[in-house]
Amino acid sequence: MAEKRRNRKLPRREFLRKVAAGGALAPALRNLAASPPGKSEAEKIRAQAGESTRPAGRIQFPRAFTGHNLAMVAFPLGGIGTGTISLGGRGQLRDWEIFNRPDKGNARQYSFAAIWTRAAGGKPVARVLEARIEPPYERTSDGLGSANVPG
Repeated sequence: MAEKRRNRKLPRREFLRKVAAGGALAPALRNLAASPPGKSEAEKIRAQAGESTRPAGRIQFPRAFTGHNLAMVAFPLGGIGTGTISLGGRGQLRDWEIFNRPDKGNARQYSFAAIWTRAAGGKPVARVLEARIEPPYERTSDGLGSANVPG
């Protein structure tokens, strides 16, 4: 037979009964604790960012990312055994994983994609192919700095 241990305020079986009862009542209590009707903080933030507030369902293809979702999306340029550099959601070059050195989330200073064109007989035009940084601004260990300022 199990002996009652000293200094135990609640026996183990009684504790398990109470935990099971609490788990059974949790779904019913969720409705009582729900916030009043209206937009939640998350919905307000999504609306400000121009995102859909509909509940997430099946993913539709082709996918389009907007707003703060662009901060974490990246397309790897490279292949197996060659190393890779990723093209970020703003068009920035990031994740320089070359020379057998993993480097997710980092960008080299003064590295960006650019295009230079000149029409016949016209002046040359150069443009940085990178979008503006959206708030909350990305930061590096050395502050906002040149690594985070598109041309």
